[in-house]
Amino acid sequence: MGLLDRIGKALKTAADEIETTKTASTPAEAPKNVEPQTADAPSSTKGLFGSAEDAVPAQPTAAPASTKGLFGAPPGEAEAAAPAAKTDPPASTRTLQSDGPSSTVAETAEEQIVPVTRKVLMIVHNPPVPSEGNKRLTEIFKWHDPDKLAKGYIDDLRNCSGGYLNYDIVERIDSDIFPRKQDGFTYTPDEYVKVMRGEAKPHDPDWLDYHARIEQFNLLERFNHGDFHEVWFFSFPYGGEYESIMGGPGGFWCNAPPIKNTDRFRQRFVMMGFNMERGVDCMLENFGHRTESIMTEVYKKRGKKKDMWKLFTQYEKQNPGDAQCGWMHYAPNSVKDYDWGNTTPVTSYCDDWYTYPELPREGKTMDNKTWGGGDMRAHHIWWFDHIPKTTGTTDGVSNNWWEYTVDPNRV
Repeated sequence: MGLLDRIGKALKTAADEIETTKTASTPAEAPKNVEPQTADAPSSTKGLFGSAEDAVPAQPTAAPASTKGLFGAPPGEAEAAAPAAKTDPPASTRTLQSDGPSSTVAETAEEQIVPVTRKVLMIVHNPPVPSEGNKRLTEIFKWHDPDKLAKGYIDDLRNCSGGYLNYDIVERIDSDIFPRKQDGFTYTPDEYVKVMRGEAKPHDPDWLDYHARIEQFNLLERFNHGDFHEVWFFSFPYGGEYESIMGGPGGFWCNAPPIKNTDRFRQRFVMMGFNMERGVDCMLENFGHRTESIMTEVYKKRGKKKDMWKLFTQYEKQNPGDAQCGWMHYAPNSVKDYDWGNTTPVTSYCDDWYTYPELPREGKTMDNKTWGGGDMRAHHIWWFDHIPKTTGTTDGVSNNWWEYTVDPNRV
């Protein structure tokens, strides 16, 4: 089954199996910029993902996942995961000679990637509202079921990574509280409902207190004990969360400034912030910005020759005649942010990345139909599918880039 067939099947299943949900349909206003030197302050929750730029920023700034904004197509059940890759003894390697950095790769690379399982602690903020008969926020506002969101996200990433990345939710915690802001403010259920109905303004500043969150859920002790590898928070609009943020010793920009004073954690870890008002498409975007941040750091620290990540993200507007795969906001032919539906034909070398580290320079003419006709989730699946996932190394960097996006301690 080809990539577009798999995308189509996943999206059709989503439409067939998920109950009708109410999603936002009006674009959000442009977000405020985050000051990188501010430790925990997320970008404005009034915006969407980030300001329009012509190049992939070294530290792409995106609005927090809890923002009330645009997208949010109903999530659904992706097709069944591919069988786990074989784990036979490593094949012999060969050296590739090319104009680019020297590489080694296994002769049977597709059989040599050993899948990984990452343990997830899933925490759902879905408080009941007494004045609404104790209905929970998802029921009052017809938002998505967090379990279905999680399953769609897990399935999509497993498929796109060729079976390499397998998330396992080892525990789910249902929290009936509204998270505390950095200035100590906490919504009451009735206050929050009024905000969502336009009867009151959201609290400003909106920044979430990540240290309070770490303490509340005993994340330091539990992480150091090995209970989980990362945490997924499912929250709501105006929750003040980043789409992703990193803590731990040596933490670096992960679409947000690293959380300060977390050196007592035994290693780096990532917290993901998902908004139940939105769908799997936006969850994939969160992981995409995480990928952009981590791979930028990889080539900053490890790469000594050509920056292959920078090459991967090229698009026509920025690099005329040498479009590759683009990045989260830009398809190969995009001329502005979120321009995944652009019908202008473009010559792209994106499919070269299926044979990485060999890049045969075989350009193909394509347009939006190649990556889903403008559908956000379809574009992101297409983009992730091109990320290298083979054995060996190139210029000191693994040819399986998923190793880094999954585990920042490998950077």
